[in-house]
Amino acid sequence: MRAEHFEYLAQIGATKVARERAATLWGYVSSMAPAELKSVYMCDLFVEEGVRAYSNIWFFTDKYYSECRNFIENTHFDYTSLKEVPRWVDVSAVNYDFHQAGDTSSMRVEGRLGENTAFTLTAVRNNCDHLKALISNYFVPFAA
Repeated sequence: MRAEHFEYLAQIGATKVARERAATLWGYVSSMAPAELKSVYMCDLFVEEGVRAYSNIWFFTDKYYSECRNFIENTHFDYTSLKEVPRWVDVSAVNYDFHQAGDTSSMRVEGRLGENTAFTLTAVRNNCDHLKALISNYFVPFAA
C-alpha cells in the first residue's frame, strides 16, 4: 500500500490491527491481480450509539474491484469486473449533507452491476466523504 492509503486509514481512525490487516490483504490481492491496485476503501458502521466498527475492505483498479468481507478475521476475497454498467446505485445518508461529515453522519450505498452482482458499501463519520468520492470515481460515471 502507498502512503496515501495509510493516511486514509489513519484519517478514519482505523485501529493498528485493521491497518496492518489491510496492508496484508493488499499484498494478497495485488499478488493475483492482473492490474495495479489504485485505491482502498474500508467500510465502517455504528454498532451501537457512537461506537464505530470496521467490516469489509475493498481494493480497486481501473477495471475491477476486490472485496474482503469481515477482513479482520477472514482471508476471503473476490474479484468483480467494473466493465459491467451499473443498473442502479442507491445512496442513503443520515446527518450527512454531502459536503462535510460530522460525528453522527452515516451513509449506505447499494447497487447492482449487470444482472447478477450486487454491492453494498457503508460509512460513518468522516468516511462518508471518502465513500462519496469513491462512488463518484468508480460507479456513478459509468451509469447508463
